[in-house]
Amino acid sequence: MPHAEIADIVWCINNLLRQDQRGPEVARLLQLLVQLLRQRSQDQGVQHACCATLGVLVREDPRLGSILVQLEGVPLLMETFRRARAGGHDAAELASECLCALASLAHGSAQQAQVLIHCGVADVLVQCCLEPNSDCAEAAIWALGALSGIPCVVRTMVGNPSCVGLIRGGLDVISELAGQANSTEELEVLPEVLRLLLDILEQMMAPEPAINCRKKCVEAVCSTLLGLAPHLDPGQLPNLDKAVDGMLSVQARYLAKDWDVEIAEKALETLGRLALLKSSWKEHLRGRGAVQALSARIDNATEHRRLLKYAFWTAAALSGLEFVCNELQRHLRSAETIDAAFCTIIDILDDDLEGDWVLK
Repeated sequence: MPHAEIADIVWCINNLLRQDQRGPEVARLLQLLVQLLRQRSQDQGVQHACCATLGVLVREDPRLGSILVQLEGVPLLMETFRRARAGGHDAAELASECLCALASLAHGSAQQAQVLIHCGVADVLVQCCLEPNSDCAEAAIWALGALSGIPCVVRTMVGNPSCVGLIRGGLDVISELAGQANSTEELEVLPEVLRLLLDILEQMMAPEPAINCRKKCVEAVCSTLLGLAPHLDPGQLPNLDKAVDGMLSVQARYLAKDWDVEIAEKALETLGRLALLKSSWKEHLRGRGAVQALSARIDNATEHRRLLKYAFWTAAALSGLEFVCNELQRHLRSAETIDAAFCTIIDILDDDLEGDWVLK
């Protein structure tokens, strides 16, 4: 069968897997993909489809990841990656898919992550990230985050600060991991992570920044803020207080573009979760004018229903039912505001403000 037809079939399988259409034959499918990857090593199209589909298979199933390891899938993926790197820019997508499959393995279990480390994957990832103009730095830093955590990711970002893909991918890793930090090593590095992020964000506020992914940077700041806040009170870390003030100042900005709205939503969610974490942070936010900022945001967010919902939810986390009712009374002619207010009132009465689903 021609290479192109085989690749098309594998991509069809990939699409079905992404739609959660999995059957009991997935283990056998994984074996066939590994076999195919070995046999069709000279065709990039087949390799690309196989690596992408292997990544989908093992992403949420450690059992399948274990089977892939037993089939010597890690050395196979690494060899495929090396050949793709040697192929230059034309094989960049294949190289990235190899790294994504390795990242999925690392996410699967600590045992699988150790296998990757033993095979030298971490060193290869760091080398890839530090190369000038690397085509797959974004995928490499994501895999490195899954394998070695935030400290290694931050060191690597500092080592190549002009690489756009590296910074973008590093911000994604921090967004994913910082808010869940619990080890001593991770918590000790978070203040330095926050300082780095605030510096990057300041650079991105320039008229024509060299790297412009402000939304990703704000998300990383928010995650780091929520990782630090349970362990600190206001005033103990100046950069943490600065980050909180930054989330408040976002609510005073004009919503010129879609990503302005998304940044405002993320900032509101972070402020609400911060208020729910500790009474000291709730009082700090009130003292910094959060109530007034939320009221102003409710006034100008009627065209953005999701943002309005976030504003009311954060207001409820900060000031409770009385504030929500007062805002409702001020906006009795706005159907959107009434809807958002009543949704929040229901959440309050059901004692469900802390549930992740309320902002969906």
